[in-house]
Amino acid sequence: MQINQASFWKVAWTDYAASLGMLGPVTVLLVTVIMLLFGEGIDTLWLYLTIGMCLAGPLLSLWRYSLIAGVLGEGIEVDGHVTRISFFRGRGRVYYLYTFQGERFEGSNAVQQNGYTRKLEIGLPVKVVVDREKPKKAFIKQLYQG
Repeated sequence: MQINQASFWKVAWTDYAASLGMLGPVTVLLVTVIMLLFGEGIDTLWLYLTIGMCLAGPLLSLWRYSLIAGVLGEGIEVDGHVTRISFFRGRGRVYYLYTFQGERFEGSNAVQQNGYTRKLEIGLPVKVVVDREKPKKAFIKQLYQG
């Protein structure tokens, strides 16, 4: 059995939830700096929002990374193919079919539109890594592997 290693940065760049976890705090901090530069005061609510985003965002990214890395590291690799791709304003969903233990599944992953996801085409064969105990939980290997 080959262990598939997930790349934290590739997960953060491709997975929609993980990228939100990384970009949310950056955006809030950038707005805060701009507010300070233009002499705007920062009220308590904004301060709590900033602190909350700076704590929750990275935790969300780490949780998504550990979920994806766990499946890639312990899952079973099967053949699949892309059935549908939809993007809207830089984010979207990739749908794929795969067979695991004689049963056919359709999976999907919420993704950011980037160089990795733009290479996907309908009908493209892909390697899908499937959670052994929850076969509906699966990820397209090349989107997240380093």
